[in-house]
Amino acid sequence: MNRELKIAIFHNLPNSGAIKALHDNLKFLKSKGHYIDVYTFDRFGDTFTPLNDVTDNIFIYHLEKNSFRKFCINLINLIIPKVNFSENSRFYFKYGDFEKIQKKIAEEIDSKDYDIVFVEHENMFTMTPAFLKYIKKPTVYYCQEPCRDNEKILLKLNNNTQTLSNKIYSRINQKYIKLDIEYAQFAKNILVNSYFSHETLLKIFGMNSKVCYLGIDTNIFHPLNIPRQDYILSVGVMMPHKGFDFIIGAVSEIDSDKRPKLVIVSYFVVESWKNYVIKLAKEKNVELEILEGISFKELVKIFNEAKLFVFGSYLEPFGLVSLESLACGTPVVAVKEGGVREIVQHGNNGFLSDRDEKVFAEYITKILDSQELWDKFSQNGIEYVNNFWTLKHSGQRLENHFYDILDKERK
Repeated sequence: MNRELKIAIFHNLPNSGAIKALHDNLKFLKSKGHYIDVYTFDRFGDTFTPLNDVTDNIFIYHLEKNSFRKFCINLINLIIPKVNFSENSRFYFKYGDFEKIQKKIAEEIDSKDYDIVFVEHENMFTMTPAFLKYIKKPTVYYCQEPCRDNEKILLKLNNNTQTLSNKIYSRINQKYIKLDIEYAQFAKNILVNSYFSHETLLKIFGMNSKVCYLGIDTNIFHPLNIPRQDYILSVGVMMPHKGFDFIIGAVSEIDSDKRPKLVIVSYFVVESWKNYVIKLAKEKNVELEILEGISFKELVKIFNEAKLFVFGSYLEPFGLVSLESLACGTPVVAVKEGGVREIVQHGNNGFLSDRDEKVFAEYITKILDSQELWDKFSQNGIEYVNNFWTLKHSGQRLENHFYDILDKERK
């Protein structure tokens, strides 16, 4: 019988699907009797998915803004408002100070009697944390994705609406891309969310990894048996790589007398991109509603009211929101890229489309025009999630990896 473990968690995740996934995995591990301490920072806050209900202790570290940088940025924002440095801009902080705190956290964790350390992204300067360089205990790094700032498609997408501050950062970010690769070499055990991510890490890091699929809490995401409304849904951060502009273009290809309303739910918004998306929808005569800051309860209701979920992200490593939609009985049409290909089963619970607006629009119309097809996809999606993608499935996969790694360490 496997013993209960004392687990330390290190993360600096923003409000995103990654923090939701971490919460769900910790919920399962806690239910199995494991002791869990979380080590994190106060930069992003803990409003989106608080972890205090799934942990024993949370140790929060503060990174002080550099006073000289703060003065300079405030002056620049005053003189040149279009530069638009946000309150949480990484320009306020010195990277050396941030790495020192990560080293301190690693030393504190090593001084305690944890069995294993679970490491997530730091998501501030690099993606892979410097923490891995200093931690000595058995460690598992769950790599959602490597730093993508050099990808040509992202550079192209960002070019339309990037603020001057982001353009400046892109120029100096090459240092951090190199550090991201360097820090990954210290990871002895890497888990990833999809085979697409596994291949990406081979290409970028030159390192092997094991797939540990995520799952969702079907006690939260499930059918509510309420009437469907006349809209299609997309969910994600309001940033270029989520492909909302592509979705608007696809919806505009549907005949105006059958064209559905598009609802976008976003928990993090880049205002310049939001304004661009709103303008584009008006130009293409697409009815658009953007919802921000909604609760999980509201989100589940929205999933259940939507006729269809549409997913247009560029090279998304996984696509957790697609699972949430399927669990609510809402079929999915997704671009055939990245990890979502491992979730959506073409012709069974939705459709996978080329990145072609007309083709994508045809798949939307095909589902909306056929109640028989909609019913088939809806039922298959619910069963599919319940058979493989639940919180229990995900947590058990992660727990098994912990025991395998510790067994390997003992041998």
